[in-house]
Amino acid sequence: MVSRSLSRAARAATVAAIVTTGGFAANAAAHSAPVHAAGTVTIGVVADLTGSGAAYGISIANGAKLAGTLLGKSGGVNGAQVKVAVDDGATNTSQIINIFQQDAGTKHVLAIVGPTLSQEAFQADHVAQGLSVPVVATSNTAPGIPQIGNYIFRLGLGEAAVVPLAMKTALKHLHFKTAALIYGQDNAFTKSDGTIFAAVAKTLGVKLVDTETFSTGDKDFSTQLTKIKSAKPDVILCGALQQEAVPILVQARQLGITARFIGGNGFNTPVVAQDAGKAAEGAIEGTAWFSNGMSARNQAFIKAYKSAYGKAPDQLAAQAYDAINVIADAARMAHTTDSRSALRDALTKLNNVPVVTGSSGTFHFTSDRDAGETGTVQIIHNGAYEEYK
Repeated sequence: MVSRSLSRAARAATVAAIVTTGGFAANAAAHSAPVHAAGTVTIGVVADLTGSGAAYGISIANGAKLAGTLLGKSGGVNGAQVKVAVDDGATNTSQIINIFQQDAGTKHVLAIVGPTLSQEAFQADHVAQGLSVPVVATSNTAPGIPQIGNYIFRLGLGEAAVVPLAMKTALKHLHFKTAALIYGQDNAFTKSDGTIFAAVAKTLGVKLVDTETFSTGDKDFSTQLTKIKSAKPDVILCGALQQEAVPILVQARQLGITARFIGGNGFNTPVVAQDAGKAAEGAIEGTAWFSNGMSARNQAFIKAYKSAYGKAPDQLAAQAYDAINVIADAARMAHTTDSRSALRDALTKLNNVPVVTGSSGTFHFTSDRDAGETGTVQIIHNGAYEEYK
């Protein structure tokens, strides 16, 4: 959220600089087998606990820690203890890269969950790939994350999955013919939203009557929204994270705009519904996790999370919870606590793993290491998320 996406050449230069300016020792250590304490599976979690990414990172850390605690109580992995080691990425890409190096080297983690933001991942995951450390992304939904390399996996459904699902479902109900698009121009996640929304609109035969952009940290959206109001769209397609999504919703209603909003994963947090209040009413979004899903596993997760943290979980917590369990299942299948290559191979072979996210309640990775599940569409009604079929 705080740094712009790098080109492929720039990312390569970043990795090269790490190796040539003090990263050699970490690189050498990482390519050797991790030396864990006997009988311990150590999973690193790199989440933004401070900075602007903390709006998402704290939930990720909480979900991951809960999974580790419950795994420990249920016997661990083939009798081995599970240690979830959380570090604060601080919404700072340089710090995240340093943590990835430490996780690969001196901390001897078997795998990494994280980082929080897509544009952080586009840099840090290249480091993990170069050090042959499996990464399971839970909140990096921009296109291209798993394509970074064969050690990079994504559990959270990407924008390319949830945006078309949300738009098709909304079209079935609302029969809209025109749309306006507003998205963040300087963030990998929100830029991908802009591209995907525009492409899906074209495919569905929906005419874009206006396209507006904003920058991370903007607070006044009256100029863009006034233009959108003049264009009189049937719906508004919004690629925004919660920090900008809330004021966009509120200011749109203050200007008298009544068009429905359709959002991506950035809308999938109770903060949007709570902080935007009545302005969020009727907003539609695709999601990897439906909070009101009634499966026994999901209800048990929600109960345990509330007991541990005194509040309900969100999608980010659910995905991190699943990620730790998926890694544990892969380690169990591979009969390993220390072989990263064996874990990587096992992750590719997982099938029908019980999870709390997704509409089926089971999970596998696709052949290109992306999330092999189907999402749910939800609508904000009376301040809460309800399924929108």
